[in-house]
Amino acid sequence: MPLVAPEIWDTRIAAELSLPVCVVGPHGALMHVNEAWRAFTGCTPRDSSLDAVHFEERAALRGAFERTQRTGEGFRLEFRMRRADGQMRWMRASGFMLVAVDGEPEGVACVCIDVTESVRTIQELRGALLDARARSDASGGAPSAPPAFAFQAEAGGEAPDTILVIDDEELVRQTVGSVLVGRGYRTLLAADGLVGVELLRTHRTEVAAVLLDYVLPTLDAPRTLSELKGVRDDLPVVLVSGYEEREVTSRFPPHSLAGFVGKPFVRDALLSTLRRVIAASRSA
Repeated sequence: MPLVAPEIWDTRIAAELSLPVCVVGPHGALMHVNEAWRAFTGCTPRDSSLDAVHFEERAALRGAFERTQRTGEGFRLEFRMRRADGQMRWMRASGFMLVAVDGEPEGVACVCIDVTESVRTIQELRGALLDARARSDASGGAPSAPPAFAFQAEAGGEAPDTILVIDDEELVRQTVGSVLVGRGYRTLLAADGLVGVELLRTHRTEVAAVLLDYVLPTLDAPRTLSELKGVRDDLPVVLVSGYEEREVTSRFPPHSLAGFVGKPFVRDALLSTLRRVIAASRSA
């Protein structure tokens, strides 16, 4: 692709594209955005180029911009970005350097495409394959059929444990919920801390553990944890985050968290952590 001055790119090329496009300057500020970018994010050129990007992934995108500015090499990256209606969407971005007519670097152009549905399909297929493999290993033969009612206890057996999942991203909630239901758990799904606390009040005696995302709207994770503990002090809460464990857990009262799971999820680590914290809470 030819390298052109950003003002030429913006007016002659980006304006004609239906995909969101921005041009980012040397210090990470938006120099230009096309109409598709404005419509998707609700951002304007006065906003930071990373305002709409998920909090946990801004550093990766900022690093990609900086590397392209420094080396001239383009990048491809997938990250989550908040749409104007508030939904988080998975985006696949292609970035490349723009050079002015005098040869001086002028910025980095970034073209994005929404790949949320593709990511959801891939994750669902991967989860289904893993579950089928696990059932096959457990039965010593061909994969067995899933139970007709995932929320119903087997005849003569105990009721399944209920896990409250609090995460503002629909894709994450649904993916985690599918994994848990496939392993025999019941799930309660909440898009923010306020809803999560209300669900716990309604199902106070049923919930065995909580998966709590670190980045939440309305009520942040530390305050959500405090409210949850106000409803049930003995409830094991597992923090979920893409940040380093020590960095985020230090912002909570000592011993208030039962465990930590990093993002992106490793299925076996998620399940083993839940088994461990539930067992520990019952033996206490």
